[in-house]
Amino acid sequence: MTSELRVKKQPVPATLFMIDGTTLSGTIFLSPVGPSHAGRETVHEMMEGSEKFIPFRSESERFLLLGKAGVVAIRMVTGEQKPELPGRVSAEVKLVGGLQFNGRMITDHDSDRLSDVLNHSDNWLRLETLNGIVWIRREAISIASQTVI
Repeated sequence: MTSELRVKKQPVPATLFMIDGTTLSGTIFLSPVGPSHAGRETVHEMMEGSEKFIPFRSESERFLLLGKAGVVAIRMVTGEQKPELPGRVSAEVKLVGGLQFNGRMITDHDSDRLSDVLNHSDNWLRLETLNGIVWIRREAISIASQTVI
C-alpha cells in the first residue's frame, strides 16, 4: 500500500565509502524538496535525518539498505551545487582505514583555519575535490592538514 503523501525520491549517482573499507558505486535517493529550503534535499540533510538506514542501488542493480553509521564518506558524481558560503580551506584529509581526500573544505563561517572547520559542531564536512563533492563524516577523520593552493 502506497501513501498518497509519500514524496518520490530522485536517484542521484554517488560513491559511498564504508567504515570497513568497502567502496560502493551506484545511486542514492534524495527528496526533491529540502526540509527547510527550496530545491532538492542535500546529502548532508539526508545523513543528518532521523532515519538510520538509507536506500542505495548498486551499479549491478542490487537494492540495499545501508546503515548510516557505517558510511564515512560520500562522493557525489553530479547534482551538488556549490553553496554560497564564505569559507573555503584547502586540506588533505586521511580517514580511519587509510582513505584519503584532497580538496577545499567548504565552511559556513569566515574562518580560514582548518582547526576551526574540524572543530565545528557539524557531523558532516563538505570537500570540493577534482572528482566531485565529497561529504566526510567528521568523526572518521584521523589526520588532517591544511594545504597551500
